[in-house]
Amino acid sequence: MPMKAEPLQRDAGRLVQPPGRGRGVPLVFGVVSVVLVAFALTFALSSPPPSTPPLAEVAPAPQEQVEVERVEQSSRFGEGAGGEGDCAPGDEGCEAVGSGPDSEPSVAPSVGAGEPGSAAQFWPCVNGPGGARQTQDPQSAPCIGERFVGDNGGATSAGVTGEAIRIAVPAPIGGCFRQVPNQCGEDMRVVSAFAAHVEKHYELYGRRLDLVEVPVGGSSDRDAPESQRAFAGEVAAIEPFAVLQYRSGAEPFYRAVAGHAIVAFDPAMGPVDERGVYQALHPYVWGVHPGTEEALDATGALICRALVGRPAQHGGPDVSGQVRRFGIVQDTLSGRRVEVGTLVATMDACGAPYVVREIGADPGTADREALLRRFQDDGVTTVLCACGQNPTKTRFFGDSAQAIGYQPEWLLAGFGTPSRGDQFDDMDREQRGHVFGLVPALRQPPDLNPGPSTDYPTDDQYWFTVLKEEDRDFPFYTSDLERLTEAYDWYAQFLILAAGIQWAGPDLTPQTFAGALTGLAFPNPGVGQPRWYQPAVGFGPVDHTFTSDFGLAWWRNPPVEEEQAGLAAGQLCYVGDGARFTAAAVAADADDLLFDPEAGCR
Repeated sequence: MPMKAEPLQRDAGRLVQPPGRGRGVPLVFGVVSVVLVAFALTFALSSPPPSTPPLAEVAPAPQEQVEVERVEQSSRFGEGAGGEGDCAPGDEGCEAVGSGPDSEPSVAPSVGAGEPGSAAQFWPCVNGPGGARQTQDPQSAPCIGERFVGDNGGATSAGVTGEAIRIAVPAPIGGCFRQVPNQCGEDMRVVSAFAAHVEKHYELYGRRLDLVEVPVGGSSDRDAPESQRAFAGEVAAIEPFAVLQYRSGAEPFYRAVAGHAIVAFDPAMGPVDERGVYQALHPYVWGVHPGTEEALDATGALICRALVGRPAQHGGPDVSGQVRRFGIVQDTLSGRRVEVGTLVATMDACGAPYVVREIGADPGTADREALLRRFQDDGVTTVLCACGQNPTKTRFFGDSAQAIGYQPEWLLAGFGTPSRGDQFDDMDREQRGHVFGLVPALRQPPDLNPGPSTDYPTDDQYWFTVLKEEDRDFPFYTSDLERLTEAYDWYAQFLILAAGIQWAGPDLTPQTFAGALTGLAFPNPGVGQPRWYQPAVGFGPVDHTFTSDFGLAWWRNPPVEEEQAGLAAGQLCYVGDGARFTAAAVAADADDLLFDPEAGCR
């Protein structure tokens, strides 16, 4: 398979920010005081800057990781810090900043920064709840403060030189971002914009990000383990420091690249994201969305706190009014069965009745119908598909259920990232009207009228604000916002890269990168709150996924006549407009908040 071994041609150099605003040193009374102050300043400015940022100096090595407190958001679905919202004019103890990337942020205090002859310059910081962060994005890393000056150590690791950090980009990524003209080919334009944002706003110690495209090709057997391992070899051949996402659930690929000592990012939508797998592949593999076990923990909490012992009220007439009994479909993806032990243990503890039935990796229609008939006989009211690709499999099982006259509730298990409605478009209309559950990805923006436009509500998703800042002429159709999951996943990978590189210090290796991430406390202002409704983010000793909480959503069908005329499509509606919660903080009244005809659909 041919590879493009040369970095993409773009303005990718390390972009120098304007010098930080200095604070003048006030004069004190008397000649003696002036002399003392001058002496003190001379000594301070002659001292060399630290070779690594303060946190990187104490970041734990992989074998010496420390507990990191995770943020529980404080909406009605959560607890703790993080729900206060971002800074606003007049907020006490919080320096106000603008609302977008072009706004002028506040600056970390310094003595003499930016003045003639000054040795130190500082990054602009955005102050707010949780502490100062690097950019206006509430998911950005803590602000580094002082800019690096000096020798960065040159080639500290494979894929790292004194001038650049090589990043492999499997392309086309995912299933293409469906840009204008609605064809593949613009993936790299999106990724390049995010890389430019990182270079402009984060401390990379004199290095730039060099993106190298590695063609994936259209082979139908790329799900096969041997194909995944072969592609990992192609990635390793260009000797990158890191590789962006390949395919969700592609465990053979991620094991192989880890064997090559390459940092890799998984969108965390399949069984590769189990905690044990991530720990086994430390310090190399990092995910975007919560892992399977974390999702099943939250699903168990939702069942036990809000659903168990109550009559089914979101299914068809054949199950409505019956006390809930749960049916768990356990399937296999990429040769591995999705384990549900953490879920059934939680359900056992709260007395939730359930039946678990296994099915093969590629079940046919007859196989699905046979399994669902057994659920019918078991009196199952609520079906949960513990599948590697949750939304797609739920759709297939829904069609089979309709064929046998069975309309259970369909409970999303919190993985598979079904954040956009087009994943249920092909599901039978009656069946998709019974879909609800956990959604790990950030909420979908409100529906927009189809057609070319450049006027977008940029305050709905920060990744889009960044994209428009770096590539103002990007040719979007409004319908492409349905594909926001892919764009956010790529953007989140650059946020992880930026945080790890910045806080690892100039001595960049996979080990220092991992030590920085696991020891870093992200500010997380305004989790699950207006205006971004963003997930909480951060890592820990056993936590290798960026986001850590979930939204609660249900499927809303449009009026029949509008759907038939192609004027409207259904969509996922979010409880609380996209509020977030964890397994530790599930609302007991969540069942009654679903399918609210009066609620907005965001």
